[in-house]
Formats: sequence, structure tokens, C-alpha cells
Amino acid sequence: METKTRYGKLLLAALFILIASVVAGYLLLALSFAIPFREDPVRHEETVAELDEEGLYPRDKSSGRPLDNWADSYSVLIAAYDGDENAFEKAAAAYHIQSGYNPYEWLSGHIDEVPEQMSYARYWHGYLLFLRPLMTFLNIRQIRNVNTVCLFAVILAVLILMMQKLRKCVVPFLCTLLFLAPTAMGSCFEYSRIFYISLFMCALILFDPGWLKKETGLLMMFLAGGILTAYLDFLSAPLLTLSVPLTVYCVREENSARLLRRVLLCCVFWAAGYAGMWAGKWIIALLFQRRGFLYSLFYSIQERSSTTVYSIKTSRIYAIRKNFAELLVSKKTDLLPALYALFAAAGMILYRRRITKRTIRTSAVLLFIAFFSVAWYFILANHSIVHFWLHAYRTGATSVFAVLCALDAGNITTCPENCGATSAEDVLLKD
Repeated sequence: METKTRYGKLLLAALFILIASVVAGYLLLALSFAIPFREDPVRHEETVAELDEEGLYPRDKSSGRPLDNWADSYSVLIAAYDGDENAFEKAAAAYHIQSGYNPYEWLSGHIDEVPEQMSYARYWHGYLLFLRPLMTFLNIRQIRNVNTVCLFAVILAVLILMMQKLRKCVVPFLCTLLFLAPTAMGSCFEYSRIFYISLFMCALILFDPGWLKKETGLLMMFLAGGILTAYLDFLSAPLLTLSVPLTVYCVREENSARLLRRVLLCCVFWAAGYAGMWAGKWIIALLFQRRGFLYSLFYSIQERSSTTVYSIKTSRIYAIRKNFAELLVSKKTDLLPALYALFAAAGMILYRRRITKRTIRTSAVLLFIAFFSVAWYFILANHSIVHFWLHAYRTGATSVFAVLCALDAGNITTCPENCGATSAEDVLLKD
């Protein structure tokens, strides 16, 4: 009875936080439109020139991964909108001025047809809280430079924390970074927003404040992660905010007998925050746009979960295969994860007698987390195929992180005392 009462109170608290987040998120967006931010005309011309020079899908010079100027053009157009509607309607409808189907072609000046008002109301567009003020005095290149510096500063902080608190995660995390292409993420608004959330959640788990040691604090953090993901993301690679922090938590708590139960509860609370925040935005948009929004919403949900791509029938297995093939497209990027996996597998064989039920359980839970990306591709087949080469493949990177941590969860970490190492990374660095 006491347990039921405790979880009842926890669910009520989660519901209150979710409702409060919907209200606060909407009011903050309305406030961002109420404050008269104006894009500087000179900065606008510089942004147009920059986009025109880059093209629709330019390649990042460092990683070779494509950037998505289509999505970033949406962000800039919505942030720059200055219609006569009140701030509450602008926050709900995400209006922008555009001509033609392609926002990039219009923004970069390739289309000179008469523009019209359009709406992108399915998403929250919480990034406007930062983008609108920045656009008043910076062009798109300068904003991306600021974003890159901030992103790499946070990555460095997380790596330092890992070296201090959880060294066995360092090499798997570096391998995952190679697949995520952080230089490309810094140069694209769409890619970077989701990674900030993931990094901050990992930092909290590594820092391990007192409130996070309790189950309530842990679950509320994942609830907040789901809420922020829906608020800021364009459905790029949402599982980065679930699977990556959850993998770090599993490695940290590998001795816990309640590990699987905690993981399942974290998934439930993250999903509740993610789905609940989406639902809140759809209700708000429905109040303003009514049947028109409802038709657009149902069409998008049906399309993105189907197996039909550009009128061609595909399969859900094809979506999985296509994304993992794109993830592993670079032999240079694949080399370090492959070497680490081979090294960890050799450790499993060499020290197989020292593998315990605990290490097997931890590895099994991590492999369960690795399966999340497969399920995501399977369910959202159309979305995963259409966007596989831009951003959807990054969801698969969460599986790489979980699998590499699973391989080292119970083999080299349990090597004999005279080997002088506590993890695969310690062995790699020993010489």
C-alpha cells in the first residue's frame, strides 16, 4: 500500500510538471514574440548570401556529413516573422512568409514569386527563445560559430567529468561522437538542439547531485528530458536524449539489483514527457487553427509511420538497414569503434571465468537500450528513410554507444588485480 501511495504521488507530480511545462513553454514563446526583436536588414542580406553560397545540403568540411539548410531556413523564417497577429497566435501557429514548397529557395532569393503566409504548427519551436534575440545582431554564419563554440565547450566539460567519474565510458563516448559528427551539429541548428539536452543530462548523471541519487529525482530528470526534446527538436534524433544518458546511468549503476526496473521507469517517464509535451502543443494549435490543423496533423502522422516513400512501397526492415548503413558509411570513422569492440570481445574470452551474473545483467540491459533505435526506425519507417542521410542515421549512434559499453560491462572490468586496469580504456592507455 505504501509503495502504491508513493507512486501515486509521483505520477501526480509528473502530471503537474507536464501541464506546467506546456503552459510555461507556450507563455515563453508568446513572450519572445511580444518582445519586439527585429532581424537587422544588413544581417538578413548576409544570411541570404551565406545560404546562397552554401546550397541546400552543403557538406561539413571536417566530417563530410551533410547540413540541412532546408530545416534551418524554416527556423530563420519563423524567427523573422513579423505579422499583425497577437503574440499568442504567433506562438501557437509558427507563421512564416514563403513562396513555393522549399523554404531554402525562398529565403536564399532563388524564387521571386508572390509569397504567402504559411504555418508550421505541429512543432513547438522552442529554439525561438534563443534564435530571435541572436538574429537581431548576428547573421547565420556568426550564430553557427557561437553555437559550435558552445557545443564543443559542453562536450569538453562532459568528457572531463567522464574522465573523473566514469572512465570506462570515455572511449565509447568518443566513438559515438565520431558518428554524430559534432562539427556538423555545430553548423546546423536542427542537429545541435537535441545534443545539448543529451549532454546536459549526461553531465547531471556524472556529477551525481544528491537529489539524483533518489529514484524520484532520476525519473523527474528523464521526464524533463522528454519535455525539452519535444519543445526544442524537429524530430531529428530524439532518442539521443533517452538512450545516451540512460547508457551512462547503467554503467554508473552496474552493481544495482534494480537496474532493469529503473531503466524501464526512466523510459516511461521520458516517453510521458515527450508525448505529453507534443500533445500539449497540438491542443494549443487546434484551438487556433481547428480542423485545418487536425487534417494536417493526421496526414503527417500517417505518412511518417508508413512504409511508402515518394509513392514507392518499401519496408520497415529497409528503413533499419538504410540508416545503419549510413551510420557506418565511413571506414575511417568505423575504425576506432571496431578496434575497441574487438579489444573488449578479446577481454570477454580471456577473462570469461570472471564474468558474473551482475555483469551479464548489466550487459543485457545495455543491449536492451541498444534496441531502442531499431524500434524507432521500424515504427517511423517513412521518416527514417526520407531523412536517413541528413539526421535520422544519428539515432543509430545510440546503439553503438550502448553496445560498446555492454561489451566492456563485465569482461575487462573484472580482469585480475595484477593487470592493473579497471576498464578497457585503462588497458588502452596503460602503455
